[in-house]
Amino acid sequence: MSYGESGLGASRSETDYHWADSGPELFIGDPEMQRTLIDIAGFVSLDRLQNNFSQTEAGRRLATMRRFSKKYQPENYPDSLWIKYLGVQASDLAHGQYTMQQGDQLLAFEPPSTTNKDIASVQRFLFGVANLTHDWGESDPEVDDVIFGDPKPNRAKERQVRSALAEHALRQACEDAGIISQIYPNLDQAISFITDWSDHIAFDKPHFSLLTELGGIIPEEYYQHLYRANKYLGHFVVALRADRVINEQPEFKQAAMKDVYQRLSLEVTHNSLPVLLEYADTFPGIEAFLQGNLEAIDKLVRSNMRVFGPETVNYNDEYDRPLSLKELRYLWLNYKQRSKT
Repeated sequence: MSYGESGLGASRSETDYHWADSGPELFIGDPEMQRTLIDIAGFVSLDRLQNNFSQTEAGRRLATMRRFSKKYQPENYPDSLWIKYLGVQASDLAHGQYTMQQGDQLLAFEPPSTTNKDIASVQRFLFGVANLTHDWGESDPEVDDVIFGDPKPNRAKERQVRSALAEHALRQACEDAGIISQIYPNLDQAISFITDWSDHIAFDKPHFSLLTELGGIIPEEYYQHLYRANKYLGHFVVALRADRVINEQPEFKQAAMKDVYQRLSLEVTHNSLPVLLEYADTFPGIEAFLQGNLEAIDKLVRSNMRVFGPETVNYNDEYDRPLSLKELRYLWLNYKQRSKT
């Protein structure tokens, strides 16, 4: 599902939130390093990065993995149908590229952080790398795909594997683009910087409690929050899609599979929609998505209330506690009321 399909329009150029000082340090005192980063951002294709990774053993393993499947997909249910109904995000390999493209669209709603187009392109590239590669570490058999709410005992291993795979793919993509150490003496340092920065954005959690309690975020954590908003937006798109196919596809007259998709939609909504509601005032792209899908979200919340009951509880990663359906409905109704004023 693209933003256009979901009701997002043109980007908003002005907002009360400015983040000129929240971007990564781009070696302002080191013009040679800055040139290296600018040329990497200008000439290295993130699609090529994805293609290079997909040709590796880790990439091929990730291509065989299905998101949400461990918790929801019945044992004999075909992978082809799982992807058909949930979309490309049900594929672990395709999910990274989808997240990257969605993040680029989300970033387009943000006001420019700088008038320097070269630095802006580096910021965009760095954010794209974080979104594209965030799940690459799950290709390691010791890590594997971990669904929300479940313990993540191999998180350190996941970070280590992701960074190594990202660095390797970056090095190969730079070479493909003619960016080599003989011309760029700081190339190794630049690749390490990109790898470390994307690791920090994807794995170090920002202070979500400040957002819920004070209604704002720490500027230094801007990209971490934007990354997480993008992550939960992708999750929620899957929940909306699952709810839609239940009501539109004749195959779902079969009660067993209907129940599977209903439970997936309920629990993913529980884990994502409350977070998006919190981010709506901070990120105009999230606000535009919610406004463009008011009717569909209304139907989803009402359907969950009707099927599962208001006292049903499910875990939420950011609140770090269970939320009841009654509480979720209150948050949604409160958002709708607030958005009318």
